[in-house]
Amino acid sequence: MLTIERKGPARIDVSVAGRIGTLEMEAGLERLIAAAGDMRAVDMLTRVSGRTWPSLGVLSVKLRKLPELLALRRRLRRVAVVADAGWLRSAAEVEGMLIRGIQVRGFRPADAGAAENWLRS
Repeated sequence: MLTIERKGPARIDVSVAGRIGTLEMEAGLERLIAAAGDMRAVDMLTRVSGRTWPSLGVLSVKLRKLPELLALRRRLRRVAVVADAGWLRSAAEVEGMLIRGIQVRGFRPADAGAAENWLRS
């Protein structure tokens, strides 16, 4: 399951639960791009639960949407990743170190309140 919710003038929440199929990813990315449409800066809270390793079909959807995703990436300020999987939290933080201009932090589910506070700060 993939849900996208605009939470304010500069905030989007993304929830990923379980394995995401190609059609669901395509619809989800369209909702994400639409939700961020008029935002000048975007803070994102991403909650990930369950097994989420993407299929090749999902990766091809991301490649097709790459121009829109790159435009969104330029507006991202902060991304909080709340996940059980330590490797996923670490991978998100490494990605944040590699992409200039975006702050990315990983949080355990028990620390979701700290993730919210960090995004608001």
